[in-house]
Amino acid sequence: FEANALRELIDVSDAAGCHLFSLPRRTEFSGLEPQLVWRRGAPLVQLTRPGIRGQHLVAKRALDIVGASVGLVVVAPILAVVAIAVKLSSPGPVLFRQRRVGRGGRCFSILKFRSMVTDAESRRDAVGERSIYSDPRLFKIVRDPRVTPLGAFLRRTSLDELPQLWNVLRGQMSLVGPRPPLPSEVKLYDAHHYGRFYMKPGITGPWQVGGRNRITDFETVVRIEAAYMWQWSIWKDLSILARTIPAVIAGRGAY
Repeated sequence: FEANALRELIDVSDAAGCHLFSLPRRTEFSGLEPQLVWRRGAPLVQLTRPGIRGQHLVAKRALDIVGASVGLVVVAPILAVVAIAVKLSSPGPVLFRQRRVGRGGRCFSILKFRSMVTDAESRRDAVGERSIYSDPRLFKIVRDPRVTPLGAFLRRTSLDELPQLWNVLRGQMSLVGPRPPLPSEVKLYDAHHYGRFYMKPGITGPWQVGGRNRITDFETVVRIEAAYMWQWSIWKDLSILARTIPAVIAGRGAY
């Protein structure tokens, strides 16, 4: 029981971005890098996982700022065309804002081009049983009746996600990271799932380039994202960004 409780405490501490100190003990957990430290003359063990720290955070944030800034300039004409098309195609706002959970469990408003009818959120429960996922912590519908004809194209090409470059510039998201979940999904999480909040959510990530909606097991998604975070490097981010382009063009797993 003690080991299980400690494991849950480690997961919660990671998600909140906190340091966890323990008395020296024989218990071992995979993926941890215990470090002996002294506090007030007493030896303690700092339980940490390898991952993004210190100068790594600076490098990742620099990549985000440069990438998002350049991206917004390059795709500005596309943003304008899509915005006009969304406005003319159906009644409602151009942008869709939705609360998502980010790093450390903090909520933010994610931006997307609107791809659904304006009352889509209120109709979610009515179409919930059609989700391709059996796990309620993931949600996606093939041929969702709430999606507009233009919205189906925007989703298939991932053009609806371009406004998230602004979320990246504001520091709410990263170019690469875990998928940002809904608060309603987080309510269903177990303690070990909170590790997803160790890093800022990304526009793209290991799950998206690895198969996106073709990976339908939530625990598999968590393992893929955990492996990315604990073994993070700037080169891994660059690799995922490079793989995102052909994945989007091919439309792999996109609905």
